Amino acid sequence: MRMDWLQSNPPELRWSHEGSTPSAVPHPNPNKMKNIKIRENFVWLLVNEKAKEVFASGLFEVYKLHDDGSESLCESYADINDALEYGLDLGIEVGEIPR
Repeated sequence: MRMDWLQSNPPELRWSHEGSTPSAVPHPNPNKMKNIKIRENFVWLLVNEKAKEVFASGLFEVYKLHDDGSESLCESYADINDALEYGLDLGIEVGEIPR
């Protein structure tokens, strides 16, 4: 089954986990990863355009990613508006990259 799946899908699609059922998980390509930011071995998913929706859902905490490498929690829509006005990225935590 694996060869059939690999032959019928574009080369940029890869297995989500070796040995699992094949799924369409994009292969990491730095040129296409515009919604990912990595700082000091920590990964952020950028949600600039959807920040207010993500904030309203309450499923994730939204952070302002400052130019100095720090981050701060958005506690209101005003925080999100300020970040967007000043051109700061807004992101949700993905996790740490093991060293």
